Amino acid sequence: MTLPSPRYNFIYSRLVTQPNDIIGIIAYARYKQQKIEWVGKFKADHGGAEPTQADLEPFHTVTNTDTSIDGCRLQAKEILDEFISKSIAQASQDIEDTYSDAMQSELLHIVTGK
Repeated sequence: MTLPSPRYNFIYSRLVTQPNDIIGIIAYARYKQQKIEWVGKFKADHGGAEPTQADLEPFHTVTNTDTSIDGCRLQAKEILDEFISKSIAQASQDIEDTYSDAMQSELLHIVTGK
């Protein structure tokens, strides 16, 4: 008995459009997260059985639509925007803390002469 060869899913090339496409790379990670969740639910609903290629076909069909691709990229952009905002806020706070400490130290030096 020969097993059918798996159908290649082109989602990576649809989500990641350039080598350094960070939004696409994050979008692909979101896609993989969705697939892992889908497989987990499938296994829970089917007594632990692994899905076949035929079972995965509806998932691949839905996730390869333009709307789904755009949605994954939008979620990725939101994730990246939040990460950048938090990083900038933390860096700003670190800079403020550093200069505040330096100013306090300098003022103490001026007042005490030490």
